[in-house]
Amino acid sequence: MHILLNEMKELAAQKKVPHRDFYNIRKELFSRTLADSEMRSAPYEFPEDSPIEKLEERRQRLERQISQDVK
Repeated sequence: MHILLNEMKELAAQKKVPHRDFYNIRKELFSRTLADSEMRSAPYEFPEDSPIEKLEERRQRLERQISQDVK
């Protein structure tokens, strides 16, 4: 019984030390590789203009064109 309790205490102590806990190392390495791959992914692309913005730009273009035609 004492041996089992000692093993459980040792296991708990090992889990508190990150470099001795394989799971923590694996988790940390995975998160690093995930972050690295995200950084190497395609460059940021600006989102497309919303339909309202497109209509506004078109309206402004047409107003400029009309004002030039009137002159």
